[in-house]
Amino acid sequence: MKWSQRIFRLSLLSLPYISYVCFPGLLFVMGAVAQRFRRLAVDRWIGCGLMGVSGLMVLSAWFAYNRGEALLHLWNFLPFFLLFSLLPFVLNRTEQLEKLALDIVLVSIPINLYALVQYIAKLRILPRDIRRFPLVLWLRQTPHRERALSVFDHPNTLASFLVLVLALGLGLIIKRSLDAQRSLPEAGPAYWIASRWLYAATYANLVGIFCSGSRNGVLIAVAQIITASILIKVNYKMFWVGLVGLGAIIVSILGMGLGGRSLSLNIFTQDPRLGIWKIGWTLMQERPWLGWGLGNFKFLYPERNDMGLPMVTHPHNFWLLMGCEVGVLAMVIMTLTIGYICFKAVWLLLDQGLSQSHNAILLGYLMAFGGCTLFSLFDVTFYDSRINIMNWFVLAGIYTFTQLSSAQGRSRLGLES
Repeated sequence: MKWSQRIFRLSLLSLPYISYVCFPGLLFVMGAVAQRFRRLAVDRWIGCGLMGVSGLMVLSAWFAYNRGEALLHLWNFLPFFLLFSLLPFVLNRTEQLEKLALDIVLVSIPINLYALVQYIAKLRILPRDIRRFPLVLWLRQTPHRERALSVFDHPNTLASFLVLVLALGLGLIIKRSLDAQRSLPEAGPAYWIASRWLYAATYANLVGIFCSGSRNGVLIAVAQIITASILIKVNYKMFWVGLVGLGAIIVSILGMGLGGRSLSLNIFTQDPRLGIWKIGWTLMQERPWLGWGLGNFKFLYPERNDMGLPMVTHPHNFWLLMGCEVGVLAMVIMTLTIGYICFKAVWLLLDQGLSQSHNAILLGYLMAFGGCTLFSLFDVTFYDSRINIMNWFVLAGIYTFTQLSSAQGRSRLGLES
């Protein structure tokens, strides 16, 4: 099991940079875990829920508007259901979940630095002489004017990833603050240096989110920091650092706009998503049971786009996507299944509070998945397999926390009760 955990850790941490090289590692971990336990790590209700959704997706694909496309898009769901169902065997210790969260936060530093450099290179106010440098010219030729992509293929995908990392970092900061308040032994200068790196790496995600120009990312990041700084009330240092970070973002948006767009109500009231959502809603009403098939929205959208909306390949809302492509029943079952996991985790957190400092890590994972959920209201980023894997990893971490709190759950994970 230790080898599986090490390989999974290396695969997860290198995922943003060399994603397709990491897939063999993840497949090896899934195979090793399946061979050892010969069962799933999830309980009966969650297993039945995922199997029900899987069956409906396959049935929907068979009767889809474009069957080949729908069958191909099953790749975005079915393998990840299996990954989620096996991961709790690997994430079977709170220390393991904390270590992975810390590693992910630290690994994001180059991503944020690259986003900042890319954003600066794309600025309109950049002197012409500097623009002519080959490196600057190459950076300016990347898609999406005045918005950073970093290692991803779209600014919103970058923002979705950084929102998740920011939440994990906030959970780690809260845990360290709680440990310090309880006078737990510290490792002297090494602990001090590690704490500073954690703060820097966590709040660097604010820079990356701003550089992405994502309105959704900025709003979710603000909500996460307010939650961590005020509702938890851990210490004043964290509160003021978060306040300064929020202030810097607000000042930057007021002074420079967001992704080349000046701040006004028009960027919300004239958002083309409203028209896209209307088309998605209509498609869902026309075939409510099995939908039109995964990936088929892009075939039906052009002929219904009589309002001059931009060309898109999905309805920019996860639930509308599920409803119009797979059907309302699959959408409801999947929502209830995932909601059940999150409900149990929130109940555990409310019951125990932060009396046990490792619950701060659970809070970080919950905020990370909450950010993913909020982002899904306005965009769909799981088509990037890196985001898909990270989202299911976070949900598996949340589920693992709920199992570690009981003898029955620990037994299900293959641990001694």
